Amino acid sequence: MRFGFAIAVLGPGLRRLRLRVRRSAQLRLVALAVGTLFSAGALAGWDYYEGKGYTLCDKLRTRLNKYSYPEPWKTPNRCGWFVALTLPEFTEPPWEELDPGQHQELVFNLLKSTQFSYGFASAPAHVLPRLRAEAREFIDSGGRLQLWRTRLVSDFRNRNHPEVWAPPGLQNVVQLRYGPASAAEAASCADVPRTDRGGQTFIANDGLSDLHPALGYTGGTLASSTVMLYRGRPYFVSGLASIGLTLGWDQGSGPSVFCELRYTHTPAKGK
Repeated sequence: MRFGFAIAVLGPGLRRLRLRVRRSAQLRLVALAVGTLFSAGALAGWDYYEGKGYTLCDKLRTRLNKYSYPEPWKTPNRCGWFVALTLPEFTEPPWEELDPGQHQELVFNLLKSTQFSYGFASAPAHVLPRLRAEAREFIDSGGRLQLWRTRLVSDFRNRNHPEVWAPPGLQNVVQLRYGPASAAEAASCADVPRTDRGGQTFIANDGLSDLHPALGYTGGTLASSTVMLYRGRPYFVSGLASIGLTLGWDQGSGPSVFCELRYTHTPAKGK
C-alpha cells in the first residue's frame, strides 16, 4: 500500500501555525469508515488494521496499550503519537542542528509547501505575509531546524508515472521540529510519556533554500511523518486522522505502509 498520511498533531506548533498536510490522490491511504471502528462491545485500546506479526508493529501496539487516553475524538492521536515516538527501540537519526534564523527562507518555503501542495500549486500573493509571519513564529517559539544527509527515499517512478519522485544520490533530509508544549497541551496527555521528537520531514535542494524540485508528491508523504531509526533503518512514523498511527518504510520502491494501528473505544450509552 502506498504511503500517504493525513496528520493530526505532531507538536504544539502545528495548531498555532495552522499547517495543513494534504493527501494526494496517488498517495492516499484507503481508510476504513469511522463507523467500522466502533462495533458493539469493542474494548478501548489500540489494535491492528495492518501489520500484525511484524516485530516492530507488535512492540508498538503493546506499548500503546500500556497507557490510558483521553476522550478519543479529542486527543488519542496526539497522546498516542508521544507514546510511539518514545518507543525504547527507536533512536533518532544523526541530525545536524542548523540555525533556523540563518535559514529563514528555507523555513518559509517548507511551511508554504505544506499548505500549497508541495510545489504543485502556487501560493497567492496575499497569503505570503501570513506565511512569513508563521515562519517567524516557528523560529521565535523555539522551533529547530535539523539536517541529515543520507539516501532516505528511493525513486519509484513507473511506466504510468515516469516523473522523478525522489532526488538522486545523497538527499538533504530536513526536519522542522517544534518547540515545547504549552501547559494546557501537556495536561491533555498527562498519563503518557512526553517527548520533543515530533516534527515534519522534507528533502531540501542543495542550496538549502527550498524543497528539492524532483521531490514530487513524495513531499506530502514525508511532511506527514517523523523519521526514526529501528536497528539503524529509517522508519516513517505518522498519525492517521485522529484515531490511528502508522509506520512506513522504503524497500527500494518508495515509501509504503507496513503497520497501521487504530484506536477504538466502547461508546457511551445513548451515543
